[in-house]
Amino acid sequence: DQSGGFLGFQSNVQKDINGGYRSGARGALRFDFSDRFSLDLTGWVQKAELAGRGLYNESTPLESDFFGSNFVGQDFHYYNATLNWTTNGFDIISSNTYYEIDTINIEDVTAFLARALGGLDGSIFSDPQQLNNAFPAEAFSHETRLSFSTAIGSMPINAVTGIFYQDEKSSRDQFIFDSGAIDDINATGIFPFDFGLLFDMQGIERGLWGFQRIPVELKQVALFGEVALQPTS
Repeated sequence: DQSGGFLGFQSNVQKDINGGYRSGARGALRFDFSDRFSLDLTGWVQKAELAGRGLYNESTPLESDFFGSNFVGQDFHYYNATLNWTTNGFDIISSNTYYEIDTINIEDVTAFLARALGGLDGSIFSDPQQLNNAFPAEAFSHETRLSFSTAIGSMPINAVTGIFYQDEKSSRDQFIFDSGAIDDINATGIFPFDFGLLFDMQGIERGLWGFQRIPVELKQVALFGEVALQPTS
């Protein structure tokens, strides 16, 4: 599936800068072991890629490769298994779900890094410098629900009770690759030392400008119940 919409960007003579593609698949399978017991399996996977470009570094000629760019990619996976069981007037449903989603955003920060180094021009770099933002997340959830119907005299009673649990983990990962930037900076002669020594002194890999990770974990547990009375017909 190609994402709809068409947008041209006149300043750098690009066409359809918001183009993208999305693909995926869904499936479901049911096992009926008896008229009282069954198992449902479902799955869903999807992959999306969206891209847009604009000229961020206006001091660089149009014919160069230094076009600011923004790329978004997303992978989504969802799986569920649900047991359905009826016994002695009780309906029991037990459901387990797992999903994971990875979102990646890539931006051109060539001009930004040049300015951060003292207002230099982005053309000092032989390759565009890219900022990578990754937002991975995964979650597992479980729910067991018990429902039944009874009566007090002629008054029907319907009741539902159960437990829900979820464990969700996510993080924001951000890093900037070197892409030859250290060699480019040294070649300018502006700094009277090997610029890469700053990374060596801090124990940072030269192929990486910087990296940060912010982890998040959320756990939830809930007990629930509902009783419905029908005193009159």
